[in-house]
Amino acid sequence: MKQLMFFFFKMGLTAFGGPAAHISLMENEIVNKKKWLTHQRFLDLIGITNLIPGPNSTEMVMHCGYEYKGRKGLWLAGISFILPAVIITLILAMLWGQLEDLNTFKDFVDGMKSAVLAVVFISIFRLGKKALKSTLLWFVAFITILLGFITKNEVAALFLGSVIGFLLFLMKESNKNFKVFVPILATGSSIKLSLIFLSFLKIGALLYGGGYILFAFLSDEFVSRGILQEQDLLDAIMIGQFTPGPILSTATFIGWKLGGLKGAFLATIGIFLPSFILVQLSHNWVEKFRKNKWSSAFLDALNVASVAVMTLVLFNLSKVTLIDFKSICISIFVLISILIFKKVNQVYWILAGGGISLVLNLL
Repeated sequence: MKQLMFFFFKMGLTAFGGPAAHISLMENEIVNKKKWLTHQRFLDLIGITNLIPGPNSTEMVMHCGYEYKGRKGLWLAGISFILPAVIITLILAMLWGQLEDLNTFKDFVDGMKSAVLAVVFISIFRLGKKALKSTLLWFVAFITILLGFITKNEVAALFLGSVIGFLLFLMKESNKNFKVFVPILATGSSIKLSLIFLSFLKIGALLYGGGYILFAFLSDEFVSRGILQEQDLLDAIMIGQFTPGPILSTATFIGWKLGGLKGAFLATIGIFLPSFILVQLSHNWVEKFRKNKWSSAFLDALNVASVAVMTLVLFNLSKVTLIDFKSICISIFVLISILIFKKVNQVYWILAGGGISLVLNLL
């Protein structure tokens, strides 16, 4: 239990780059190095995570904790991963008015973002080799990416790609008897503390598409109602971008803005609580899916669609991150370094990317 706690606490303290990067780091450490999970099991958990609302990387942490030490492991892993980001965000919220010159730190973060792209690419390559097991699944991946470009909606592409893959499998096996397993899925300038909790509880329970979709929910829930100013939301987005751990820790920042220390606490509990409950309820779906040929086929399609959506995320991140020669060079350097020095923790390469950017800007 101590090993589990310290591992995910360290990850929460150093995991920059958003959900895709967090999952990449977990895949490298938990699957490749620690051997806690097989690649197939890890992919299955990603698929189940994408079926339920909430922050994908945080829920993957909870799933891995559940695999390692049951329900106690789920809660310990989740809290250990979330806690560092919440503490850092709370401190920044308290000091935000005094922080004026962030240019140097921004240079460091920009370098880390370039490095993160290399980390995500490596993870997509590894998971793709395991997920793309047939010509049919390669076609599902292609369709999912195409749907992502057409719809401009990664969540829609994920579900449509999964359903199309499953339907193609049904057509292929239509001449055989089968039994399908279907899981039950399950205004003003001020706001009361109880409403802070309920608002973030609702967001946590409905948030599909990962942490980056959070900002649209926040805008609809608070900015459009006049509870928050647009500048407050922009500050929250910036906090989420350059702090480690889950992006949903921005709830702590907004909670502080709305209700001080009590507001920060209630917002944090509200947004993360649904994930703990949903992961606990959905974890055993993986076994039931794999025992049935038809639901296993759907999970294979969902896994491939998840890898395809990660590729879309990588493409979109690259458009806004690789904007100059320096960022491209940092990304290529980190990619080559990861391929050569396979035993080095990828977190260090992300930090190295930030250091390189900082040095180049100082020169």
